Amino acid sequence: VPGTRVASGGLPVTTNAFVLDGVDITHPVDRGTMGRINVDLIDQVVVEMSGQDVATGPAQGAVITVVQPPGSAAFQGSLSYSNASKGLAKSLWSEDEITEMGQAVVPSVVRDNDLSLTIGGPVLEEIAWLFANVRYRAQNQRAPFRYWTDPLGGRHFVYNVTDRDLSGLFKLSLSVADKYKGVIEFGFSGARQPVFGEEVDRFRPESASRAIDKDGTMLGRGDLSYIINQDTTIDLSIGYAKNERALLLNSAGGSKPQYYDVITKYNWGSGSLNDRESANRMRAGAKITRLQDRFLGLSHHLVAGGEYETTASFSSVWKADNLIYNYSAGSPYTFGQAISPSSGNEVGFGLIGFWIAPQSEGSLEVRREVKKLGFFLQDTMRIGGRVSLTAGLRFGRTESRFPSVNKGSSGNPVSSSLGSSLITPTLGYNLYGQFTLGQWEKPIVWTSLSPRLGMSIDILGNGRTVLKASFAKLPEDLGLGYSQDLAQIKPWKSHDFLWFDEDGNGVVGTSDTYVLQSYDFRVYKGEFFRQAVDPGLKAPVIEEWTAGVEQEIFRDFTLAARYVSRRHTNLIGNVLYDPSTWAHWGDVDEAPEGWWVPFTTVVPGVDGYADVPLSLNLRSTTAPRFFERIENVPELTAKYRSFELSARKRMSHNWQLFGSFVWNRAT
Repeated sequence: VPGTRVASGGLPVTTNAFVLDGVDITHPVDRGTMGRINVDLIDQVVVEMSGQDVATGPAQGAVITVVQPPGSAAFQGSLSYSNASKGLAKSLWSEDEITEMGQAVVPSVVRDNDLSLTIGGPVLEEIAWLFANVRYRAQNQRAPFRYWTDPLGGRHFVYNVTDRDLSGLFKLSLSVADKYKGVIEFGFSGARQPVFGEEVDRFRPESASRAIDKDGTMLGRGDLSYIINQDTTIDLSIGYAKNERALLLNSAGGSKPQYYDVITKYNWGSGSLNDRESANRMRAGAKITRLQDRFLGLSHHLVAGGEYETTASFSSVWKADNLIYNYSAGSPYTFGQAISPSSGNEVGFGLIGFWIAPQSEGSLEVRREVKKLGFFLQDTMRIGGRVSLTAGLRFGRTESRFPSVNKGSSGNPVSSSLGSSLITPTLGYNLYGQFTLGQWEKPIVWTSLSPRLGMSIDILGNGRTVLKASFAKLPEDLGLGYSQDLAQIKPWKSHDFLWFDEDGNGVVGTSDTYVLQSYDFRVYKGEFFRQAVDPGLKAPVIEEWTAGVEQEIFRDFTLAARYVSRRHTNLIGNVLYDPSTWAHWGDVDEAPEGWWVPFTTVVPGVDGYADVPLSLNLRSTTAPRFFERIENVPELTAKYRSFELSARKRMSHNWQLFGSFVWNRAT
């Protein structure tokens, strides 16, 4: 499933890393997966919950690695096809349940076709092996929408939702003269949906939807290992992953305003915005592995290396008409009738909004970038054949950046007029016109050290009873999630206005009266939005301890017990801050005098319950407007403790039987 996110070990979903055949496919913004993973191509899945070595990377949570099959020794292939259709499916909804849903059409599969071709085998005998797969899937199902006529007289009919997905993988494995080993791999996937699945519901007609014109992922990697001798190996690797998605407004409503009824919940007119999103990640690394015997009387396994990584995300939005209507039970006047502050007449009174998006494609493009440099060194020592000690250290430096942003004019002329008359006096420029926001270099810079220690003791020397323990300090891997909030402008932002319909025609026009809804427009000024992050911001850190024992009861059957302790410190939070005076005022004790007003009252008891005194502090009218910036908050900490019992039975043909019990406590 694209965008898959999971929580593990008491940690947030954003701490995990997803690796597909050696390529990091963790989305740099939301930390989900980039694109879809073809389950037919999964050879094995490895989940490392804790105790990762320094070469694994900076992930604080689980590292989930999906391994795809290599080429086989002899040429072989497979062709599969599956089909599901309306005649093979049955709705389990009762008539009463359908009535409760307003007679909505029950979602049902019309047809589902899945075709997959896989081949693999030697290309050059004992030198090169190929593995390839191509898969095509097409699904068509009924949308849960029934015939409806909108308040403007437009008729909307039942429609189907289709999803087409084409993916492929080509992997070439090489081995030359027992000295060079390598892999060249290329994969792709692409989906198209005439109606975006996440926007399909009983209150949205097809014309007010958006289509996935393109939702594609591309990945490539190249690995090369040079075996100098039986003790020394050099590994070089490069991996690249990119995800692109284009959500385009339906052609039938693309040039119309967006309509929403706050009472009936129906949408019509157009969808929200045309939106092109992309994210990419490139990582290049090198490491050397050395087996060194009889150094200081011990056997050593040494690993040293470095990595360079760049990640970026890109957002581009546009819309021909950026107007948003908020109807109420079929009326354009959200609040009914009211006295106009301009004419003094009783007129229609509504709430409207305008997206800040420009009229033309390419006229608002926001890019966010992060660059990372890391080095690591690790030594695993064996003592007496029974004890293994591992010590490692990882250094990392991460820098973020926002290139400059250029915005074109918005499409609706009323928005441009209101921007000029109501927003420009406060902001200094027209938010719905043309403007440029300069680049922002290094809003967040993190430098960190991550020590890792591990120990393994074979108690009896036969490998059946093993004690294990580990310690690590794991700094957060800086992604683009913070950058999403810190960028100079949020492309999907809209602003609301109170609307007094002076001419009574139910249509927003230049002759009507408007009142700008309260908003702190300072956030669009460079001298203010650059204060949305503490310049001394540091990476949150997890201190992790583990200890456990594994006991092989009989062949291929193992019982294990493990204790895990994690403490999360240096956490980041949003705090109240005044950009004008540089004062923190989220804490009453440190806020300037007069910004908070103490208030005490008593909540009267009822039904036998006693009165309850209540004391709180209210924001003073002399206090500044709310403005938040992200900082390390010393008071924010998190703890996780768990005790795990597990049993594992290995069987033939890669089958395993696994069971576990976990007791945990998170605070």
